[in-house]
Order: sequence, then C-alpha cells, then structure tokens
Amino acid sequence: MGQFVSALAKDIEAVSGSIAKLVTDAGQAVAQLGTMTAGFAGPVPQTPEDGTVMTILFAAGDDVQTALKAALTSAEKASSSLFSKRFGDVDPAGTDKGVVNGYKPDGDMSTVFSQMKQDFENWNLAVDDKIMNQMANTIAQQVKAQMGLAGTSYGSVYLNLNQKIDWTVAYGMFQVTPSSQGLVYAFSAALDGGW
Repeated sequence: MGQFVSALAKDIEAVSGSIAKLVTDAGQAVAQLGTMTAGFAGPVPQTPEDGTVMTILFAAGDDVQTALKAALTSAEKASSSLFSKRFGDVDPAGTDKGVVNGYKPDGDMSTVFSQMKQDFENWNLAVDDKIMNQMANTIAQQVKAQMGLAGTSYGSVYLNLNQKIDWTVAYGMFQVTPSSQGLVYAFSAALDGGW
C-alpha cells in the first residue's frame, strides 16, 4: 500500500515534502512533473491567468516539492474542467487530489479507493464500492495504457433508473526511484438526478 496525500490531509506540505525527499533523480522527476502539469493544463497561454503554469516554469530544476504541488493542482483543475465540459448541467459535489508513492502499473489502488470512499461520505454521495472501483480501475488502466503520461477520463454509474453518479479522473506518473513510481491523481463526482 502506498502513501497518499489529499486535500483532506491536514498537512499536504509535510506529506508532499516527504515524498519529494525520496526522489533519487530530482531533475528527472521535476521534468516529468512539469510535462504532466503542462499535459493537464493544455497549451501554455501567452499570459497565464493563474499561477499553475508559472509555478512550474519558475521552479528550480531540483525543487520536486514545488513541481509535485503544481502537478497536483493542475490534475485537480483538469478533473474539474472535464466535469464541467462533460456534465455541464451538474455541479460536482467535490473534487480532490492525491499522490501515491511506490505505485507500479497494475498496482495496489487501495489508498486511492480509501480516499474516494472517504470523500464520497464527506460529500454526502452514495458510497458504493462499484463506483470507487470503477474510478480507481480507470486510473490504473489508463495510466498504464498511456505509459504514465497525463490523462483524463470520465464515466457514470447508475444507482437506479433516475439517478447516477457522474465522475471524472485525472492521472499521471513520475519517477521516484529507479524501482518506484509516484502516481498523481485527482477526481470529481456528483449525484445526477436526471432531471
């Protein structure tokens, strides 16, 4: 089971900092996280309106923590943006982000699943294991299919004939050590009453 950090954590700085300290090749990790952030953000605007792109551009070449926080923020924005585009009539009940240290493709998604379950409870959404399994499995399958590059996906799970949970995810990987990857992810979800 990997370490994870989320918006629910009391001290994101400490956890992201502890993961950053494990990185053996900071330059490589910062470059991968920068590519991930750019992948989530889309084309770099001439005059960025928010600091996400600028943060990564001005991060020192070995500042893994800043690059990791930028990638997490960008993943969260990508999930929220996709949710608005795909499910425009429904506002997300919430959006959260996290990072798993020690992730391997087809690896253990239990920390991601646990975070999703806790968020669904906090957001007053139906807590159904099939929903979290579908979301976590989509992250695992897509991050493997895209060889770790940043990506987004969406889906819906019907609760009954009239209600469903709409969801989006964003994901990407970076090198922590020669034998260990970090998985950056974010997700959004909402109850869609179908009205």
